[in-house]
Amino acid sequence: MKQQLSIGLDIGGSKILGLLYNQQNHKTYAAHRQPIMKDSLSVLIEQINLEIKRLIKAADKIKSVPETIGIGIPGIIKNGQIINCPNLNVLNNHNLNNLLAKEFPNKKISSDNDVNCFLRAYLMSHESLKTTTFVVLALGTGIGGAIALNGKNIIPELGISSEIGHMIIDQQTEVDLEYYYHKIMGHPAGRLFTAAQEGDSQAQQKVKKFAKILGLAMVNLNNLLNPKVIILTGGVSRYYKTYLPVVKQIINERSLTPNRPKWIIGQNQKAAAIGASLLI
Repeated sequence: MKQQLSIGLDIGGSKILGLLYNQQNHKTYAAHRQPIMKDSLSVLIEQINLEIKRLIKAADKIKSVPETIGIGIPGIIKNGQIINCPNLNVLNNHNLNNLLAKEFPNKKISSDNDVNCFLRAYLMSHESLKTTTFVVLALGTGIGGAIALNGKNIIPELGISSEIGHMIIDQQTEVDLEYYYHKIMGHPAGRLFTAAQEGDSQAQQKVKKFAKILGLAMVNLNNLLNPKVIILTGGVSRYYKTYLPVVKQIINERSLTPNRPKWIIGQNQKAAAIGASLLI
């Protein structure tokens, strides 16, 4: 039986992950992760084109022709036009769908915020999430977020997510959560989390400092939404033991609501690409 496959791409601030996805049997094929080349728009587009060609070739080997290409981007998008992509700003003010259509004119190309894509994949694969309120918190190159209520993203429009990272934290300077993330943790943040995990006391102090700020941001979300579940994802989620206990403690101590959300560490690194492949 001929497989109906779609292409999904998760394009982030540090990587590109591409795969083929079969919605009938929920299987992925030819998944591959590579460092992103983001210093030049033309180089990045060529890299994406080559990844799509690789996936088309992989699909051909199992006698399938993917007709759709879904793309997750860490920013705000409208009809393929990148409005604001803070950690991949080479794409700002460009229509990614149109740029890729030059090479693949016969494919349907769609794009969405990457955390929305992650949320879409988790809703598909976790039946219990369809009847509750939950938050996706993505810690990676930047901070992303998405929120679902009774199985639906609270923002139905493609390309716009719940921008938790841009929650204003300091009213005097009007800086946001992501500002503190970069200022305290540096680039890439993973290095400092690794050092903290290995016992570096200075790194541990910086992680604790950021964890307190993140905890207060999550108190606001807890008071507003009463989420039953918070899914922690992104490359920095693997270091959760260095900061999540502090975040939980602050939620417990500072929340007005008695709600105590269950935390899930999202280890499915393919989820955003799968969610992108569902954009049809």
